[in-house]
Amino acid sequence: MDSSTPRKRSDIFYVMGIVSGMGMEVLGMDFSYSPVVVSSIEVGFSLKESINGVIMIYDLAGRKVKEIYLGRLMKGFHRYKVSLDIKSGVYFFQIQAGEQRRTGRFVLITP
Repeated sequence: MDSSTPRKRSDIFYVMGIVSGMGMEVLGMDFSYSPVVVSSIEVGFSLKESINGVIMIYDLAGRKVKEIYLGRLMKGFHRYKVSLDIKSGVYFFQIQAGEQRRTGRFVLITP
C-alpha cells in the first residue's frame, strides 16, 4: 500500500456536503454531513438558540429505521456520530430542533 492508498474505506468517501437554502437565516439552523458513509453518519449543525433535538433516519420507503433523542441542546455548534446497524442502501436523515427541520440524503455502505 503506497501513501496515496486510503487506509480505511471511509477515507475514500470523505466528502463534506453543506445543505443550504432560502429561509436558512430565519430558521437559524445550518448543518453539514457526508453524503456517502461507511457504517455510521456524522452530522454537524449549528443552532442560534437552546432547544430540544432529535435525529431520525428513514429508508427509501419512508419507514423510520432509527431515532436518536439528543435532549436539550445549547446554542452553538454540535456534532454527532450515529452508528448504523442497517443494510447498505440510500437513506434520509432528518434533524429536528424544536419546530425547525432539515433533511439530507446519504448512501450507506455496510462492510
